[in-house]
Amino acid sequence: MGDDSRAQAITGGDPALARNLRLIADALGVPVSDFYGSPIFDQEALTLLSLVQTYFSRVDPDTRKRFMQAVLATEARQSIA
Repeated sequence: MGDDSRAQAITGGDPALARNLRLIADALGVPVSDFYGSPIFDQEALTLLSLVQTYFSRVDPDTRKRFMQAVLATEARQSIA
Protein backbone atom coordinates (compact mmCIF):
# COMPACT_ATOMS: atom_id res chain seq x y z
CA MET A 1 0.00 0.00 0.00
CA GLY A 2 2.90 2.34 0.68
CA ASP A 3 3.94 2.09 -2.94
CA ASP A 4 0.42 3.03 -4.01
CA SER A 5 0.55 6.16 -1.85
CA ARG A 6 3.93 7.08 -3.27
CA ALA A 7 2.66 6.48 -6.80
CA GLN A 8 -0.22 8.88 -6.10
CA ALA A 9 2.22 11.48 -4.76
CA ILE A 10 4.69 11.23 -7.62
CA THR A 11 1.92 11.48 -10.22
CA GLY A 12 0.34 14.53 -8.61
CA GLY A 13 -2.55 12.50 -7.23
CA ASP A 14 -3.80 11.54 -10.69
CA PRO A 15 -5.20 8.01 -10.23
CA ALA A 16 -4.79 7.13 -13.93
CA LEU A 17 -1.11 8.08 -13.88
CA ALA A 18 -0.58 6.21 -10.62
CA ARG A 19 -2.30 3.14 -12.05
CA ASN A 20 -0.13 3.24 -15.15
CA LEU A 21 3.01 3.59 -13.06
CA ARG A 22 1.85 0.55 -11.07
CA LEU A 23 1.26 -1.38 -14.34
CA ILE A 24 4.76 -0.57 -15.55
CA ALA A 25 6.29 -1.56 -12.22
CA ASP A 26 4.28 -4.80 -12.15
CA ALA A 27 5.27 -5.64 -15.71
CA LEU A 28 8.91 -5.13 -14.81
CA GLY A 29 8.49 -7.12 -11.61
CA VAL A 30 9.68 -4.29 -9.37
CA PRO A 31 8.00 -2.19 -6.70
CA VAL A 32 6.96 1.32 -7.67
CA SER A 33 9.42 2.60 -5.08
CA ASP A 34 12.27 1.44 -7.33
CA PHE A 35 11.52 4.49 -9.48
CA TYR A 36 11.87 7.06 -6.67
CA GLY A 37 15.05 9.08 -6.59
CA SER A 38 16.14 7.33 -9.73
CA PRO A 39 17.33 9.05 -12.91
CA ILE A 40 14.34 7.47 -14.67
CA PHE A 41 12.44 10.66 -13.91
CA ASP A 42 14.60 12.96 -15.98
CA GLN A 43 12.69 15.05 -18.52
CA GLU A 44 13.16 12.53 -21.32
CA ALA A 45 11.78 9.69 -19.18
CA LEU A 46 8.84 11.80 -18.02
CA THR A 47 7.99 12.61 -21.63
CA LEU A 48 8.16 8.94 -22.57
CA LEU A 49 6.04 7.94 -19.57
CA SER A 50 3.46 10.54 -20.56
CA LEU A 51 3.30 9.11 -24.08
CA VAL A 52 2.90 5.58 -22.73
CA GLN A 53 0.15 6.74 -20.37
CA THR A 54 -1.69 8.40 -23.25
CA TYR A 55 -1.33 5.25 -25.33
CA PHE A 56 -2.56 3.07 -22.45
CA SER A 57 -5.64 5.26 -22.08
CA ARG A 58 -6.59 4.55 -25.69
CA VAL A 59 -6.05 0.80 -25.94
CA ASP A 60 -7.63 -2.26 -24.39
CA PRO A 61 -6.00 -4.34 -21.61
CA ASP A 62 -4.77 -7.03 -24.01
CA THR A 63 -2.97 -4.45 -26.12
CA ARG A 64 -1.41 -2.93 -22.98
CA LYS A 65 -0.22 -6.41 -21.98
CA ARG A 66 1.34 -7.03 -25.41
CA PHE A 67 3.01 -3.62 -25.27
CA MET A 68 4.55 -4.37 -21.89
CA GLN A 69 5.70 -7.78 -23.13
CA ALA A 70 7.44 -6.03 -26.02
CA VAL A 71 9.10 -3.62 -23.58
CA LEU A 72 10.33 -6.54 -21.47
CA ALA A 73 11.60 -8.35 -24.57
CA THR A 74 13.48 -5.21 -25.61
CA GLU A 75 15.01 -4.92 -22.14
CA ALA A 76 16.00 -8.61 -22.23
CA ARG A 77 17.74 -8.13 -25.59
CA GLN A 78 19.62 -5.12 -24.20
CA SER A 79 20.77 -7.17 -21.20
CA ILE A 80 22.18 -9.86 -23.47
CA ALA A 81 24.04 -7.43 -25.74
